Amino acid sequence: MIRRDLGDVIFLTTDEKYQAVADDIKECVTRGQPVLVAQLPLKILKRLSALLQQQALSMKFSCKTT
Repeated sequence: MIRRDLGDVIFLTTDEKYQAVADDIKECVTRGQPVLVAQLPLKILKRLSALLQQQALSMKFSCKTT
């Protein structure tokens, strides 16, 4: 598999950014591809989880500290 280098995407608001992330996750899940979203602050994970729930997707939280 060869990686495609796509252009940068700039969002005017954080709401647009997280909606785009949720849309990308939904596309991956629809294809059956697992998705790992890691190392985000809990506040952002909760926000992303709410967006995914709006799209009828669920998110499992796993917190590990080293």
